[in-house]
Amino acid sequence: MPHCELLVTRRGPRQRVSAGARARGAQRTLLALGMLMVVGCQRHRGAPPAARWVSLSPAVTETLFALGATRELVGVSDYCHYPPAAQQLPKLGTILTPRYEALAQARPSLILAEASQGARHEMERIAPVQWLAWLTPAQVASSTRLLGLKVGHAQEAEQLARKYEALLTVPVAPNAPRVLIALAHAPGNLTEVWYIRPGSLHGAALHAAGFRNAVATEPVGAPRLGLESAIALDPDWVVVLTVKAEPAPLLERDWRALTGMKAVREAHLRVLTAPELEVPGPRIFTLVERLRRELSPGAEEPRP
Repeated sequence: MPHCELLVTRRGPRQRVSAGARARGAQRTLLALGMLMVVGCQRHRGAPPAARWVSLSPAVTETLFALGATRELVGVSDYCHYPPAAQQLPKLGTILTPRYEALAQARPSLILAEASQGARHEMERIAPVQWLAWLTPAQVASSTRLLGLKVGHAQEAEQLARKYEALLTVPVAPNAPRVLIALAHAPGNLTEVWYIRPGSLHGAALHAAGFRNAVATEPVGAPRLGLESAIALDPDWVVVLTVKAEPAPLLERDWRALTGMKAVREAHLRVLTAPELEVPGPRIFTLVERLRRELSPGAEEPRP
């Protein structure tokens, strides 16, 4: 009968399909649909892929540890040395020089990095990248909140962000002592001075400690001065930050030769061995306390 036959249009004349063939085709179709429904339901009920984070920023890495958000951390930057647990994680390069093969092998679900000129956006082919602005106190507070949301620790991030805002955005007295914070140079070769920007997180730490930055304005270009310009600033204090303790006496000797500075003549020179404080992360609060202690009236001679 006509209702027991199926007409199938192909390239060529129409062909009649028997009722038995139609029944077998229907069974195969139902079976395939059933299998797809089972697989779909399994995928829907199954747990989402485990979170796997990579941090290519020492500041972001330290913040993750401060937030207690490290269980999913599977790789870090070559420059992530603190806390000690960070040194046990695979090193995957830097923002500017990522190791793409190692990054791919880590199978990250999210890559965390500081926003930076020249950063390799090719990383986004491996996994989503969250670029975080991390220079000024306002940027650090805002990015800390965003980081907390991304890694599921919003409450802890909010507390840390509020601490940044409360302690690092305080106004400084207009007559506060002027301090030049310099970065360590190659011993015996003090030909220019690299300094801490007033608008940076470390610059805010200086204000929080109760001092003015001897460099009052943001630089155009790199934050560095020739020796004559540095001497002309004539700061009340000079603080030199160094990574290693060994060259501290040599750095002191070089600076003491600049007798045109009042800070040098009055022995207001401090060389602080503080490698961890070069990272604009949660330990910035330690720098505030150290500056208060080292630059307080009656402070002893330099102590690395």
